[in-house]
Amino acid sequence: MTDLRDQQLEGNSEVKNKDDFHKILKVVGLVYALVIVGILGWYFLSDDIEYTGTKMSPEITANETKVTENNGQDKAVDAPKKQAQNAKEAQQAAVNRLMEFESVLKSMADDINAGSITPGMATGSFRTNKVQQITIDNETLNKLDTASRTGIQDMNNLQKERMNAMFDGLRGNTSRYEDGGKMYDLFYSKLNQYKSTYGLQ
Repeated sequence: MTDLRDQQLEGNSEVKNKDDFHKILKVVGLVYALVIVGILGWYFLSDDIEYTGTKMSPEITANETKVTENNGQDKAVDAPKKQAQNAKEAQQAAVNRLMEFESVLKSMADDINAGSITPGMATGSFRTNKVQQITIDNETLNKLDTASRTGIQDMNNLQKERMNAMFDGLRGNTSRYEDGGKMYDLFYSKLNQYKSTYGLQ
C-alpha cells in the first residue's frame, strides 16, 4: 500500500510540476505578446503622428510663414533698442561703481583726520591695497563701448590719484591735499558731464 501511495504522490508532484511549468510558460508568453503589441503600437502610432504632422493645408503653412517673418522683423527692430538699453545699463553700473569708490575715499579722508591712519601706513602694501580697492574691474570696463570706457577710466584715474595725494599729504607733503581737492572738483565735473551725455542718474 505504501508503494501505491508513493506512486500516487509522485504522480501528483509530476502533475503539479507540469502545471507550474505551464503557468510559467503562459506568463512568459503573455509578457512576450504585450511587448510585441507595444512595439507595434508605438511604430504605427509614431508613423501616423509624423505623417499627419508633415501634411498641412497651404493656408496654415502660409499663416505660419507670415508669423515667422513678423517675429523676425520684430526682433530686428528690437535688437538696436536692446543693445542701447544694455549699453546704458553698463554705463550706469560703471558710474555706480565709481560712486562706491567715492565712499571709500571719503572714509579714507575721515580716517586720516581721525588719526586712524598714521604716516607709517602711507607706504607699502597698505597703500597699494587701498589704491587697488578703488580700481575699476575689467569685467565692468569690458561691457562698455570705447568712448564710455575711456570716460570711466579717466574718472577712475582721478580717484586713484586723489587716494595717492592723501597718502602723500599724510607723509608730510601737505600741498598734495590741495591737489586732491582740485582732483575732487575735476572728478565731479567730469562725472556730471558723463551723466548728462549718456542720460544717466
